Amino acid sequence: MKKQFKQPVVTFNNPAVYASPDGLQEEDIYMNTESACTVDEMPRDTTEDIDEIQTPSITWSSPPVTVAVCWGILLVIMALRIHFTSVISTELSTSKEVHQHLMLTNKDFTQVKKENQQVKEENQQVKEENQQVKEENQQVKEETSRKENQQVKVENQQLKVENQQLKVENQQLKVENQQVKVENQQVKKENQQVKEENQQVKVENQQVKVENQQVKVEIQQMNTTTSNQTMFWS
Repeated sequence: MKKQFKQPVVTFNNPAVYASPDGLQEEDIYMNTESACTVDEMPRDTTEDIDEIQTPSITWSSPPVTVAVCWGILLVIMALRIHFTSVISTELSTSKEVHQHLMLTNKDFTQVKKENQQVKEENQQVKEENQQVKEENQQVKEETSRKENQQVKVENQQLKVENQQLKVENQQLKVENQQVKVENQQVKKENQQVKEENQQVKVENQQVKVENQQVKVEIQQMNTTTSNQTMFWS
């Protein structure tokens, strides 16, 4: 069994009665422009079911509830709008900060990269200078070594010449020493001969002495004989 509801007479001729400052005013104006007549003045379709006819009348029968629901929806929308606006603003602020931080970081990174590139170039220049200094040192070492070797060679050559001269002098000294030895040998021989001659002279002198002694003895004897004869004749 179907129930029948009594439809109250409600008019919406004044759109500002339940209007809101935002979107509900337009909604009420739209509703009132669409329905310029009252609920009672709307034509009834007797061919349809009573429930189908009374279903929209239930919605029109309680405007305060509708307005409250609309206000609630509006508040929810506004709250969501404020919430999402705050979230979006926060996200945008965070995004701006992140972007600014990234820009600063990118700037710092670019500066650091530039400084690193400059340091690399300076290091490369220092390496090249070190390589050049090494090459110069190597050249100086080679030149110094060359000069020293040349000087050592010259000194060695001089020493060789001096050694050769010393050898020649030593050879000359050896020859002179040999000559001196020969001369000394000759002198020794001469001395030996002189010694022999002296010995012979000594022997001869001894013989002369002996002979002189004999002569003296003979003279003594002769003197003695003469004296005796004289005495005899006297």
